[in-house]
Amino acid sequence: MNTEDTLAIHALLADYGHVVDDHDWGRVDEVFAPNFVFDRTATGRPDVHGPAGVVAEFKGQHVRVPHPEHHA
Repeated sequence: MNTEDTLAIHALLADYGHVVDDHDWGRVDEVFAPNFVFDRTATGRPDVHGPAGVVAEFKGQHVRVPHPEHHA
């Protein structure tokens, strides 16, 4: 992995934090691919599929929701 790849990964994680925490749903397609799957098998919760699934899962929740804290 080169420096450019590393910076792109860090930028994506930062964008994830802003989109999800700020509920900036107009940018969800910038962070999540159409075939994205959030595998939550280990938690016993259903998987989340694609950008629309992310919006459906988190939209309207006014408290911090349990999601990976990569941006914390």
